[in-house]
Amino acid sequence: MPRMELTLVGCTGLPNTETFGKIDPYCTVMFEGKTWKTDECEDTTEPQWNKTFKFNIADENSSQAHICVWNKNTMSDDFLGDYWLSVSGLDRGKADDRSVLLTKCKGNAELHLIVTAVDFGDVDVEAEPESSQTTYQQRPPMEGFAPPPGAAINAPLSLIESSATSTLLSISYA
Repeated sequence: MPRMELTLVGCTGLPNTETFGKIDPYCTVMFEGKTWKTDECEDTTEPQWNKTFKFNIADENSSQAHICVWNKNTMSDDFLGDYWLSVSGLDRGKADDRSVLLTKCKGNAELHLIVTAVDFGDVDVEAEPESSQTTYQQRPPMEGFAPPPGAAINAPLSLIESSATSTLLSISYA
């Protein structure tokens, strides 16, 4: 099953809805019928959660995560804004670091998040190796090294392999 990692880094510019002091913001993430929550950050409009969540994804083409930012209160929590994150269009294995505007927010607050498609999504063609052939470079001999008499120096690998095979076959144990 495809997997995704979502890191909620923090928010900037959250509106202070408190009469006394500042807000105590936290996030919830609703994804495929389940809900996860960050810790609250006390007395700040610039929270830093740095919380990573890991998800299994049923459909990488249509799944969405609903991220909500809340203010923790004694009686009932206040909604501060939200963001819908679509998981389609992500590059496999690449961390997508983004800052997005919260919707339904009483200001221009931005949510900073990092989302990674662990084992699904588009593959970056430029990151693929050009050839599947392995090339080897010959190292210069070590200083003071003298090859044994009859050794094949700078010979093609096939010649060395056949020479080594015949040498190994001629060894007998008494």
